[in-house]
Amino acid sequence: MIIKGKDLSTSIKEALKVRVEVLKNQYGRTPNLVVVLVGEDPGSVSYVTGKAKAATEVGIANNTIRLADTITEADLLALVDQLNNDDSVDGILVQLPLPKHIDENKIIAAISPEKDVDAFHPMNVAKLWLKQPCVLPCTPKGIIKLLHFAGVDIAGKEAVVVGRSNIVGQPVAKLLFQLSCIYHIQTRHRALKSQTHIYHRFLLNAFNIDGLNYSTFSTYIYLIDICLCRYYNLIELCLIFS
Repeated sequence: MIIKGKDLSTSIKEALKVRVEVLKNQYGRTPNLVVVLVGEDPGSVSYVTGKAKAATEVGIANNTIRLADTITEADLLALVDQLNNDDSVDGILVQLPLPKHIDENKIIAAISPEKDVDAFHPMNVAKLWLKQPCVLPCTPKGIIKLLHFAGVDIAGKEAVVVGRSNIVGQPVAKLLFQLSCIYHIQTRHRALKSQTHIYHRFLLNAFNIDGLNYSTFSTYIYLIDICLCRYYNLIELCLIFS
């Protein structure tokens, strides 16, 4: 089953336009997102450009602060602190990865949990695992929305999550578990080794696995490929916010 994320994306954007207008009328100002991009990594530039485009489409004010990859950790922390204390800023997103001389964990922890758009702050991560109200990481949340949009009854199913990153693999596994789904987290190499024996109804691919042969999977698997993957024209599977 091919789940086309673009259809869901259009529906979400239309609903967000209405919500943004309500917020404008209620509080007298436009929601404001600030994205911080350090360096010119091609993937990061593309991703940030897509975020700015999506925000503009739904009426959210947005600003991308572009910094040289030579910026010091102290200067980046000072910028984050400035944005935290700026009442006109509602959301902060520091695009990862950061240059090697900067501690990503320190930068993430410095972002105000209330303005943490990515939901990477330790406080938001803890709330997710404790089932407390919190901002959810966008990609895992998008995966669940895609499955619901496709009419998939998640409860009681089995899922394989390939990759155990803090950004996608672990949080999506937790969300699946909260919906009574049995999940298994696989590493890339283990998934490649056991691909001919996978019988699960979902395969959540947390990164691009070039050696994964989709033709070996059963026809009743719901495949969600998080990365841009052109195998069998499945590129739309990851276009949740494009």
